[in-house]
Amino acid sequence: MFNIRLIIYLFIPLVVSINFVYSSPSLALNPRAVQSVNQGLEQKKLKNYDKAINHLNKAIKLDPAYVTPYLERARIRRIRQEPLLALQDRKSVV
Repeated sequence: MFNIRLIIYLFIPLVVSINFVYSSPSLALNPRAVQSVNQGLEQKKLKNYDKAINHLNKAIKLDPAYVTPYLERARIRRIRQEPLLALQDRKSVV
């Protein structure tokens, strides 16, 4: 059984941080990280979740301070029913 904090982290969107991230794409220091995120988002649209996570992992490796790949990876992990890993990604952002 999930505790309430886990449910809150997974199902209530972080509207402020998400709006901030998506309105400020220049937060990424490495343009290759942005490219990897974009490739990951394309794979996510195609429901190729393993490939999407690989691209997002690459983006995180290139620029660990870039928030977007963590949030997107958390969303994919929720879709894949991996709530603890999704929570871990969300905590990395905060």
